Amino acid sequence: MPRRKHAELSYLPMIWAFDIEAEQIPDGPLFVSGKVPALDDDLEIERDPHHRYLSSVKLRFGQKGTGLLSPHVQFANAVSDQDLLEFVREFGPVAATDVPEADPAENFTASTDSEGLAAQSTTVAAYENLSSLRNERRIYAAALSLLSELKRGKDKSQRDQIRAYISEIAEGISSWPEQWLREKEWRDAHSAGPIPWHFDFLSRDYIWRMKFAADRERPAPRREDYPDTDSYREAKYRHSAEKVVGTTPHVAGQGVLCKLINSFPTEIRYIGHHPVDTLPFAALKFGVRPGLYLILKHVCFGQSGTKICHNDQCNRFFVSQREGQVFCGPECSQRHRQRIYWSAKGSRRRKRRRAAQRATTNKENRSKRG
Repeated sequence: MPRRKHAELSYLPMIWAFDIEAEQIPDGPLFVSGKVPALDDDLEIERDPHHRYLSSVKLRFGQKGTGLLSPHVQFANAVSDQDLLEFVREFGPVAATDVPEADPAENFTASTDSEGLAAQSTTVAAYENLSSLRNERRIYAAALSLLSELKRGKDKSQRDQIRAYISEIAEGISSWPEQWLREKEWRDAHSAGPIPWHFDFLSRDYIWRMKFAADRERPAPRREDYPDTDSYREAKYRHSAEKVVGTTPHVAGQGVLCKLINSFPTEIRYIGHHPVDTLPFAALKFGVRPGLYLILKHVCFGQSGTKICHNDQCNRFFVSQREGQVFCGPECSQRHRQRIYWSAKGSRRRKRRRAAQRATTNKENRSKRG
């Protein structure tokens, strides 16, 4: 993977490590290790999820893409364990359960690059449960799907789908408060600075309230269901009040999405003369999850369109490169059109073909009898 120097960047890279290795411990978690440059300012910036996203999608008209897959799409589509391992080996752990401390003397390596310059680095490591990694992918995929559905608008979005995505997220984030407390205690014990994200039990309870609010949505009251006008008006007022406080699936989905994104706050910094929206220092110590939700924040603001392929035999996430794009690629578009064509016209053609075959058979039978 090519390396670029900080001087060439107008963006401060946030990288977990390079030369990343990830191995499954028998009957145990993943052990992920890598190297972090200590003195040399050459970095493999393509390992930074946010930078990869910025360079992978077309954020403005006429921008040329790099041909690299955006990390948030890669992670959301990593439905197999092998795909998840490939993601970890490229970017690092997502949400580590533990970050082991090593002896600084043993944890330091020095080598010489092709130009004879000293390159110094430290080795970092982390443990991550494969079950937790699968869960994080499901949460993120549900969040992307929820955002895609909300962007369709209140009138066009499918309420049952929104409820399903909220439910998936609510089930998945149940362990986040324990993760947050564990990382906070580790940072306090090792003087590693303040924790860069916040998700306590109140945050978890808020998302569950939004789930219940979306599930208990009631239809608008009908006049014939009430004995008098006053009771009907009271029911209408109560129904309107419930809609205002967020009991509709659409509003509940917005609340859930905001809570997820706001759990990973960012900072504005100047790199040269350019202000950038970036993560706090050492935000990726326990994994690249903050970087993934920073990408989700940019997608939420509409800086690129992350959609689900309309080919129902694909249903993978992709980044739309033009207005109105609904398929992840030409192949899916062609297959979908062929399936629609044959479902609409294939039946009639098959009937005509069978009728022609029967007529030919009958004609042959008559000629044999004659």
